[in-house]
Amino acid sequence: MIKKIGVIGAGQMGNGIAHVCAVAGYPVVLNDISEAQLAKAMTVRATSPVRWPAARSRKRPATR
Repeated sequence: MIKKIGVIGAGQMGNGIAHVCAVAGYPVVLNDISEAQLAKAMTVRATSPVRWPAARSRKRPATR
């Protein structure tokens, strides 16, 4: 069972991976060596049509 997803690198690819995981309902930790890149990723997150906090509150379907 996946409890949390960590993504290293907040560039276009890392931010996209983090976004898809968050929309799927997983808690995500996004990390980058550059504070500027993290700030940019947070701006993209805030302006996304799909809001991450709402996605995090959705329940994932049970898998076996």
